[in-house]
Amino acid sequence: MNYEFDPPKDQSSLSKHGLSLADAEPRFETTDYIGNCLHVMVFCLRTDAVRVISLRKANKREEKSYAKT
Repeated sequence: MNYEFDPPKDQSSLSKHGLSLADAEPRFETTDYIGNCLHVMVFCLRTDAVRVISLRKANKREEKSYAKT
């Protein structure tokens, strides 16, 4: 998978934080119900597993956004 980013923003990140955007780990977000409650999960893919970074109840804005889909 290829990732695009703004070169000036990459240079800014490198100068400020010592990190290039090219080194970023891809993260994904999914929203779905667990029981009767809408939740949001942020995760990344590993070689042999899915690593869960965050799992929490969706906020009102996320509930409205989910309802539109």
